[in-house]
Amino acid sequence: MNIRSLHVPITAAALAVLLTACGGGGGGGTEGKAVSASPNAPGSSSTAGSTGTAANGTSETLDGGTNANGNTVTPVAPTVPPTPQRPVAAFSDEGIRGDVLLTMLDQRTCNNYGVRSTAMDGEPVPGALDDTPEIVLETLLNLPGNTETGSNYVRRPGATGTPGLGAGVLCRPDQMYAPAKPGTTYALAQNTNPVYRFTPESVKRGFHYFGAEMSLRVSDQSFTLGRGLALTETQDLGKAWEAAHPESLNESPKVHKLNLNAAEDLTIANDSLVKWGVLQEWKRDGQPVYQIMVLRGSAPQQARLCWNASMEYVKRLHCTEWTIPASFKRGDELKVAQSLQDDRGTYTEHESGSLYWRATSN
Repeated sequence: MNIRSLHVPITAAALAVLLTACGGGGGGGTEGKAVSASPNAPGSSSTAGSTGTAANGTSETLDGGTNANGNTVTPVAPTVPPTPQRPVAAFSDEGIRGDVLLTMLDQRTCNNYGVRSTAMDGEPVPGALDDTPEIVLETLLNLPGNTETGSNYVRRPGATGTPGLGAGVLCRPDQMYAPAKPGTTYALAQNTNPVYRFTPESVKRGFHYFGAEMSLRVSDQSFTLGRGLALTETQDLGKAWEAAHPESLNESPKVHKLNLNAAEDLTIANDSLVKWGVLQEWKRDGQPVYQIMVLRGSAPQQARLCWNASMEYVKRLHCTEWTIPASFKRGDELKVAQSLQDDRGTYTEHESGSLYWRATSN
């Protein structure tokens, strides 16, 4: 799939929640076969369809037709047991299993600092930090009221010291992954923001701030992404633009907030097949503003969970890239990397096209 094409409106693909059972043939038994009389049976011949003697003394055909009395005889079809459904594989040519997607949603991307790259799957750009800021890419669950980790993560056994509060403190040494608990509703956040703490003065380009939040409800056998969505973008045109427009230093940053609702909640069974494509989208005036997609990755056994935003400032594709072993089961941690494409057409008149960032695997 051409990643660059994902910034045009994408028609929502159907989400398959059940894998259609494949048909199967019988073995060496009589299922589906015509049954004929034994050639040694009294009063019968070895030819199928010949007459034999019934228990009441009337003559009838063995495979349908008319009996000696001229009555039509309808053969009884053999009973064929239903073919059981095949279990859904964790990863296949069609998509991924539901519990794999849930893990892609509830596991943190620990290495969340992105550096410029030549493409979504490209190599680092030499000297990029001299031109563009480092960025933070993250998807995480927040659980208000959890005073230890602020999320689905838990403290490691034997951990000492002050707990790392807040899910924004990604993958601290005192915390460990724990699957999201059934019966719990979390706040699912997806953020892509610049980091200026260690940025040299030579960096002149900006990077718009962006955040999205929705609910994730987890049950024993399924999970639900809520239809409500809160989006926030903050314009950041960069130091070069600020130097050319000194009056802007006295102005507050331009912030846009948008609350949208999808057509309905999205519920996915843990054992269902999630097909490649768009899972959910939110529209404004008939045009997609935000989309969640599951795409096949470029490496074997790799799937991408992608978040596609098209707002006034932020036009951005952020993907988390997960390696999924065939033996995956719920509770296993997955290896993950991240990539991002940023449309620069919303920055200054001197910029166009796209720039890319990557964060390496955990």
